[in-house]
Amino acid sequence: MQKELVYRIGQKVYVSEPKMPQYGKWVIVRGTSNGHSLGIFLVCRDDKGNKLLLRESEVSISQPVTGYS
Repeated sequence: MQKELVYRIGQKVYVSEPKMPQYGKWVIVRGTSNGHSLGIFLVCRDDKGNKLLLRESEVSISQPVTGYS
């Protein structure tokens, strides 16, 4: 049984993985890719046109907190 993805193609989401240089920036979901034993990845593009393969756990609808006031 395949898991249904939460995100839609064309939706803007934020990178929520702190290890990535795009952390806290939005990307647009362009599709999905099957990594076979690695699982399903979201194919995303950032504002500079860079292609990113992200797991569903590495993105968020809400912007992550990137600093403290």
